[in-house]
Amino acid sequence: MPIQFAIVEIDKLVAAQRTVHFDYAERLRGALPPAPTMEDLLRTCVSPHREMDPIQHLEVAPNVHVFSSPNSDIRFLGSFVKKIVPDDLDAAIMGGLPAAAVISFVGYGGASVNVIRAGTRVVLNNGFHRV
Repeated sequence: MPIQFAIVEIDKLVAAQRTVHFDYAERLRGALPPAPTMEDLLRTCVSPHREMDPIQHLEVAPNVHVFSSPNSDIRFLGSFVKKIVPDDLDAAIMGGLPAAAVISFVGYGGASVNVIRAGTRVVLNNGFHRV
């Protein structure tokens, strides 16, 4: 799909979300200077680097893990098979002869703002709070 980077006037943006969580909006407002530069806006709207809320972990049964966070954007970010190296064997406490490891990532979605242009309409797809 073709992509484009642009600044859109907020009054011309169609946004379906009806409410903003006050604490989140205040935190973002406090992170920006009174007259934000383009660099400030890019860091807030599209940068993958940001402060992350802590993630709590519970092992509720053998091989059953629960992750939670005060941030509702927490998500499973994928898994992959990893070749075992000698240091990994310290974690293999269930017995047997480990042949491979599965690594899973838990974290947060990207902090992007993106829109979909449909004719002359510009519809907000993601990032309502940052807008």
